[in-house]
Amino acid sequence: MSAAMTDIELIGYCEIHCTTERALFAAENVNRMIELAGNPPGFKRQSGWVSAHEEMQELCDLARARIAPPTAAIAPPVAAGSVNALQRFAECTSLPGVVPDRVGEYVLRYEAITWGAQQRHEGFQEGVRQLQYERDNLQVLAIQRRERAEKAEARVKDLEAEDLAMHRKLASETLRADQGWARYEAANRAKNDLERERGSKQAIIDRLMLEYCPDEMTAEQVKEWGEHQVRAE
Repeated sequence: MSAAMTDIELIGYCEIHCTTERALFAAENVNRMIELAGNPPGFKRQSGWVSAHEEMQELCDLARARIAPPTAAIAPPVAAGSVNALQRFAECTSLPGVVPDRVGEYVLRYEAITWGAQQRHEGFQEGVRQLQYERDNLQVLAIQRRERAEKAEARVKDLEAEDLAMHRKLASETLRADQGWARYEAANRAKNDLERERGSKQAIIDRLMLEYCPDEMTAEQVKEWGEHQVRAE
């Protein structure tokens, strides 16, 4: 963010931000303020994020005094419609019995205070604009995160519905498989019962044929009849 601000704008931003509860600054802003303040003793270059209250205010005061010292040559009007500080200096020095040096000292002090107040006000305004910009960005991020969360929640619900449908389908197929196996076992039992009944009836037929018409029995019938005979105890 500091790369997009002028020196005065950065100072104004830092003056406002150092009065907040956390007063958290990016290292690049802190290091730039140290350079603007003339690398004063006791201040070291930082990395990461730094919380600074009084230290940052001191850097702001040093930086303002260093990069924009008040001089009569560049002093702007105090306010719209008011008398310029240089004009005031001329008026004061033209009074009878007034020592110009003493008056000039007070006028320059007055000018410096007024000019500094104007610059501080502009810095505060720029800091407010930067904070508003950050607030708008945070609001946009919050909306985007909320939208992503809503999409994720909807996706989770879709997956849960798909999972439930899959479980139901699996249960239905398992039920059909169980029913098919039950039908198969029942059919197999019926088949075995029919085969036993057929064998019993065939044994009766073979016994009757052996008794009444043995000449009409085939060799296979005689053999099968013999294999099913059981020795009596």
